[in-house]
Amino acid sequence: MLSLIVLTYPTQERLRCLWRNSTSFIKEQLKIRKMKKIFEYKKFNDLSEQELLEMANVTYKTTGIENVVLWIGPNPKYHGKRIKISNLPNKFTGTNCFTLTIPDFEIIGNIDETFITTKILNKIKEFVNINYKIISDYSDYLISTEELLENLKKIEN
Repeated sequence: MLSLIVLTYPTQERLRCLWRNSTSFIKEQLKIRKMKKIFEYKKFNDLSEQELLEMANVTYKTTGIENVVLWIGPNPKYHGKRIKISNLPNKFTGTNCFTLTIPDFEIIGNIDETFITTKILNKIKEFVNINYKIISDYSDYLISTEELLENLKKIEN
């Protein structure tokens, strides 16, 4: 198991690294940057290397849903199957999105209803329904990101 460490410096520069010996790495980075302290430190031990590498953001070209970005990724064992949907047009950030569980379509988080209207949400559900098997296989690590992207089917407008 690898750790993901996010260091935020006063200049808002971010550094994401994977490593096995985090203490020596942090000390080295502080020395290189001539810093006395870390302003933000987050450690995510439950992410495997596979989970960090195998994630896919899909857009209109893949989904057929204009301006919407979906995050599809392998899900940790303690999560059910799910996708994340950006509240921002044509952009995905982990801080402005909501989760849609599959196959029951429970919404977790806040939806920007000025952007994600009922009509768009129904299109997202349609996309998930026609691609449920491939998304499920990807969530269960049965296929690669490449296989996921090659096999997703666009919805018709």
